[in-house]
Amino acid sequence: MSQTRVKRKAPRSFAQAMQSEQAETLRNVLLSIAGDSVMIPPSVSRADETLIEMVIEAGYLHHGPSKLTMMQDQHCHQNASLLFYRQEVLAIGTGYGLYDRIWWNHSWGIGRAGEIIETTELRQKYFGVVLFGSSAKSLAELNCVINGKHVTPGIRYLPDEHYSL
Repeated sequence: MSQTRVKRKAPRSFAQAMQSEQAETLRNVLLSIAGDSVMIPPSVSRADETLIEMVIEAGYLHHGPSKLTMMQDQHCHQNASLLFYRQEVLAIGTGYGLYDRIWWNHSWGIGRAGEIIETTELRQKYFGVVLFGSSAKSLAELNCVINGKHVTPGIRYLPDEHYSL
């Protein structure tokens, strides 16, 4: 009796599955609103996976005024988290922002009057979830690593001159 070995495909990681099924769902949701494409990171962390799931299940299109508070460019997640730690915003919005017809993974602050506090460049649309209290604090703790240092509440590792308000 001859034995035939069957090659098995390696099991897909959750991140690989995200790049197919969940990424496609997210693309469909966002492109049904507006835009031409969606930029999904090629590799995602477990925290990213959880947030993408939340955005798919509970995300909504945010309406209302937006205010620009310039902070560190291309660091929207850390910027929104720092604003939360400094108690300059009530909550953190996270999901995707539409800029120049492309949806980008993005985070922003939510002010006390419900306004969007943008820290990099104003987006045309914002789609995602809003995290308050302990959920926002958990996200902020994940996001607040700047230059290899973990930022803790009340401590500013970067000089105030780094941020222009």
